[in-house]
Order: sequence, then C-alpha cells, then structure tokens
Amino acid sequence: MKLPLLILLLAASDAFCAQDVPMDTQISYRVYPVFAHRTDALGAELKAATRAQGIAQHAAGSTTASLDVERFLQQQAHGCVVESLRVRLRVEVLLPEWRPLRAPSRTLRKRWEAVAQTLAAHEQGHLDYTLEAAQALRTELAEMSAMSSCEATDHAIDRRFRRALMRLNSQNVLFDIRTNHGRRGAPTF
Repeated sequence: MKLPLLILLLAASDAFCAQDVPMDTQISYRVYPVFAHRTDALGAELKAATRAQGIAQHAAGSTTASLDVERFLQQQAHGCVVESLRVRLRVEVLLPEWRPLRAPSRTLRKRWEAVAQTLAAHEQGHLDYTLEAAQALRTELAEMSAMSSCEATDHAIDRRFRRALMRLNSQNVLFDIRTNHGRRGAPTF
C-alpha cells in the first residue's frame, strides 16, 4: 500500500501543471479616418491624426498589447497546488483608413495603397512578436516544476512573466530600429 502512494506523490511533485496552460487571446483592429485627397494634405493629416490617437510621432499605426497571467494557487500539506493558470492576451492594432472626400489621382491612390500595405505588414510584425511571446510564456509556465510553497510558485510565475515582457519589449524595439518603424524602403507621405 505504501509503494503506490509514494509513486503517486512523486508523480504529483514532478509536474507543475498536469494539463496545458490555456491562453485567452483577443485581437481587435481599429481604424482612424484620414480624408485628404492631395499628397501634402494627406501627410499633414496623418501626422495630426496620429497625435490625436496618441500614436508616437514617427508612426501612423500602432499595436498595443496587454499580457497577463491569471493564477489560483492553493497551499496543501504536500506542496502548492495550481488550481488554475491561464495566460491572457489582449491586442489592439490601430491603422489609418483613407476616405478621401474627393477622387484622388491614380498616382496618389497607388502610393496610399503601398503605404497602407507596408504599414499593415509592419504592425503584423509587432502582432506576430506578441503572439510568439505569449505562446512562449504559456510553454514556460506549463514546464515549471512543482514547488513546496505557493509563495515560491507565485514568485516563479512572476519571474517568467517579467522575463517574457522584457523579451517582447526588446524584440519590438529592435524590430522598430531595424525597419525604421516600418518606413525603411517604404513610400511615405
């Protein structure tokens, strides 16, 4: 009778989380309108609109994310039991939408299409980095070893979470440097 109980306790102490760590992901897209129909006016309107939207001066779009780890830990005599553990990710991508009040020239329309396509691809890059970071955090949490105290478990979760955020922030900064905020090799206004 003692041997099966011992095996059960060892199995429980080796695995942090017997099941996969779920991830709730919500991605939303929002647009802000620009109406100009001339190149000079379009550039000025984009700058004004980005300031009004709270976007950095050097960008016409943005990707903002909120990453969090929801957990419920319960201290038991044999150690800390993870009742629930979930990664939550909320992402919003903001891009301009051109709604010219008058028919623009064919040249300007093509230029807008190229700018919009480049900007969307750039913001997709930020979104991809964010999704990868959330998935990596989820994997790291699932692979954690069990700990004797919930305080130690909570601190270990927080360390992994902070490391994931630092990696994500670094990736996004380097991505913006490498691409000059999506403008490298791309048409602008």
